[in-house]
Order: sequence, then structure tokens, then C-alpha cells
Amino acid sequence: MNGIIQPEQFPNVSSFLDRHKKLRWRYRKDGRQACLGTDYGSAEFIKRYAAATNSAPLHPSDIAARVPSHFQQGTLSRLIDAWYRSAHFEALGKGTRKGYRCQAERLRGSYGDYMVQAMQHKHIKDMMAAKAGMPNAANNVLRILRFVLDVAIETGLIGHNVARDVKKYATPDDGFHTWTEQEISAFCAVHHPGSVAHTCLTTMLYTGAALKDAASMGRANLCDGRICYIKNATKTRAGVEVNIPIHSALAACLARLPPEFEFFLQTAKGTAPTPGTLGNYMRKWCDAAELTECSSHGLRKAFERRLGEAGRKEQEIAAVLGFVDTNSPHMRLGMDVRSELADRAISSIAV
Repeated sequence: MNGIIQPEQFPNVSSFLDRHKKLRWRYRKDGRQACLGTDYGSAEFIKRYAAATNSAPLHPSDIAARVPSHFQQGTLSRLIDAWYRSAHFEALGKGTRKGYRCQAERLRGSYGDYMVQAMQHKHIKDMMAAKAGMPNAANNVLRILRFVLDVAIETGLIGHNVARDVKKYATPDDGFHTWTEQEISAFCAVHHPGSVAHTCLTTMLYTGAALKDAASMGRANLCDGRICYIKNATKTRAGVEVNIPIHSALAACLARLPPEFEFFLQTAKGTAPTPGTLGNYMRKWCDAAELTECSSHGLRKAFERRLGEAGRKEQEIAAVLGFVDTNSPHMRLGMDVRSELADRAISSIAV
């Protein structure tokens, strides 16, 4: 990835990752370029920059004035760059990396010049307190700091991750709004069977699949009247296999799809929609039905609500939704027959 940072202190200078995922700096202008090394603002960097621009070398006092503190070694900003190049960050899914990067860049913008070795519990609590009105956002700050400070431990910069000792904020109720039966009916009254909107709702409502999994779901996931997919799979994580029977309502919906469709929610280009695109469409479909509180995230919770109202056991709900067994013994018991548990759970859901 090129052009990660373009500091104003040295015009025409940008950063890039080399083939070893190491951050380097270079000068480029009018077809000319020169490598400036890996240490932004160092004496060697300044020497190469002067040679590349055919200018006189800068005096040390000028160098100090032109290099912002957050580009110096040991700052949170430099550590964020190191995290981007870490194995942990590379192993994350594309969408997760994008979301974490946005959060980290906001953190960099406010606290990039903080010296990591001097960070204490009170500093992290103050950073979270700045978003106290949005507890989920405050917890996101803590999550990123935990990841970043883990890198500081790996590089020997600090000996203990103080962010791991800070507690998360309590979040209100249970997050995303859970669809009610009245809201589901209102959606279907506007988006009729056969429409992409109705297919999306039915797929998520009768599989309990998350947006990411529903977006890529298609005929390849069908086998002997069942739907099989891998939940939460990444480059380094195998994920959890979900194997559930096809509910009659979903079967009727899928029967309306053109036979040449490879994916249930196939785009005009013949590909599966990205989770982001599908989420945006779902927002528009909900707004069209005047369901401002509803979103795609709430459909999975609506399916879980239906299972609970039908009197299904925890193990059965976990099997359908792809939950991994918890630490409690009663949850581990019987989880080796997930498909059978899913059969009992799906059979209890009315059309």
C-alpha cells in the first residue's frame, strides 16, 4: 500500500510498505524519486532529502522544528504503524482491518504524540472518558489500545500492557434493535416475495446468518435439504461449521430464484454483494418500510428471539447460530451433535 502518510513538513514525501512489510519513506516529484530510509526525521533522512531536492542540508535546530513529535520513536503514532505491519493485523479480515484502521487513525489524530512508555491507567481512562457519552465508542478506543500495546510488548518497548487492566464501559441494553413480529410483517408488506429485499430478509431470518455470511451464501451452501457454511472464518481461523435444515419459508423463497443464480443475493454482475453494500441496501429497504430502528444486525437477534420463545435449549440455539460452546459445563454437554440440535430448533419455528 503506497502513500500511507504524506507529512506536510517535507513536501513530496510519502510512506510505503516494502515487500517485507517494513515502513519506508521516499521523495517523489516530476518523475524523480529517492529513498529516504525508514526513520522519519532522522539525520540520514534529512541528508537524503536535501540531496534529492538539491537543497542545502538543514541545521539540527531546523530539523527538530520540522519533525512533529508524533513521528518520533516511542510514540503511539509510530506504534500504530507497527501494528498495521504486524501478523495480528494481517490475519484480520479485510472488513475488520478497514474498521480497525479507521478507529486507530482517529486515535492517532488525538493522541498520536503520547509516549507509550509513559502511558498509565489514568491516561487510558481519560481517553475513554472523552467518549463516555458513547460507551461502545469508548470501548473501541480500549480495544485498539490493547492491540497496539501488545505490539509494544513484542518489540520490548514496555513490559506490561496496562490497557488489559482497564475495564470496558457497560453498554446499554443489548445493542442493535431486535425486530418484532410486527416490524417483520411491515417489511414484507412493502417488499414482496421475489424481490431482493424480501430474499435478503428471509435468508437472514431463517438461517440466523450474520450479514457477512448471508452476503456470500448461495447454491454451493445447499446440500440434501440443508444449508452449510463456515461462520467467522479468517486467514488464520478455521471458523465454526453451521449445518441447519432449510425452513419451509426459506425453501419457498429460494424456489423463486432464477436457476442460473449462483448466489441467493446475486448482483447484476453475477457476483455476491459485499457485506457493506448489502448493509447499505438493507438500510434503504428498512427506511422504505418506515422501520428506522431496524437494521440487518437485528434480524439475527430476531431469529434468536424466535428460538427462545419456542422454548429451545441453549445448546440448540448455539448450534443454529454458530456459537462456540461456552465455559459452562451445561453448554459443552451435547454440543458434539450440532446438526441434530439444529434440526430440533428449526422445526419449532413457525412460518
